[in-house]
Amino acid sequence: HTICEIGFCAGLSALLFLETAPTATVWSFDLGDLPWSRAANARLAELYPYERFPGVVFGDAAVMVHRALRGRRCDVAFVDGDKTYHGRLGSLRSLRAVAERGATIFLDEVTTEACVNGSYGAALERRCAHLNPGYWPSVRAYNSAVREGWLAVERCAWPPTPHDGICTARFKNE
Repeated sequence: HTICEIGFCAGLSALLFLETAPTATVWSFDLGDLPWSRAANARLAELYPYERFPGVVFGDAAVMVHRALRGRRCDVAFVDGDKTYHGRLGSLRSLRAVAERGATIFLDEVTTEACVNGSYGAALERRCAHLNPGYWPSVRAYNSAVREGWLAVERCAWPPTPHDGICTARFKNE
């Protein structure tokens, strides 16, 4: 199995995937804009063989995912990278191109399920932008993909902190 993660940061989610899916290969992509990402990458590369963790691919995931995977497909994907609207939407599009049919996609930085699943239509900004302004670009990108018809949100969950959730989704196949 292949797990693709966009947004490595300090490597905590990559470590979680490596430990909970002991036969999977974890491909991580990150902009590399935080000082600790390269050190965390080096540490995980010491702990796991290349076949399990090929190392972080640094750069814009919208470009790098297809180039790095070279024909491999993602069975599971986690989206928590670029925090801009266009960056998050580009990450989703790049994952869509390499996702296995029926792959589970985890969407991080979700405020409410209705904000990402297309429920609000034209009222989206009025009803959602204020809930967690830092997450608004991600929420808007997820909502755009749903309203364009190529992403389906399945279910969501939140820790005790409101407006900081995660959803599972699937890409709709043409």
